[in-house]
Amino acid sequence: MGPAGCWPRFERMKSTLLAAAWLMPTAVLQSTLIPRSWPLDLFLLLAVLNGLRRSPVRASAEGMAIGLVQDIAGGGILGLNATCKAVAAAVAAWPQRAFSAHIVVMGALLMFAATLIERCIKVLLLAILGLTVSGWTAPLVWLPLLHAAMALLLLSAGVLVARRRRRSAALMTP
Repeated sequence: MGPAGCWPRFERMKSTLLAAAWLMPTAVLQSTLIPRSWPLDLFLLLAVLNGLRRSPVRASAEGMAIGLVQDIAGGGILGLNATCKAVAAAVAAWPQRAFSAHIVVMGALLMFAATLIERCIKVLLLAILGLTVSGWTAPLVWLPLLHAAMALLLLSAGVLVARRRRRSAALMTP
């Protein structure tokens, strides 16, 4: 197998390395700029937006890795965020082929669903472990809406950048 046969594997590795490169800025932003009293979860945004472009199995594995980094950086219960992020990323990746034409709207809806599912799983796991769950109902209501709005903005910007690149590439070809 020559270099031509290795190209698809290189593309997959490049996209995984690019997703891993986003982990450090996400960890820094999450721990420094966002107060602990405000439960915005940038790791969840990263896992779900990354999962929109992957197969469910790969999205779940990368979501698990993102959640493990969050568990290690946050000092919480090891595996709690990893499990939640894996499920949320798999939920985001599940209907990708059926709705690829409407990625912005579906991405926002999937972000809403994934955030809601992630919060419910986190509360359920904490209850199973016997830990107290207080004050989780307010973020359960408005946090999915906030994450969906952020996903809508990020995906819209991504679509606009992709259109601009295609247009400039079409102008440059003779």
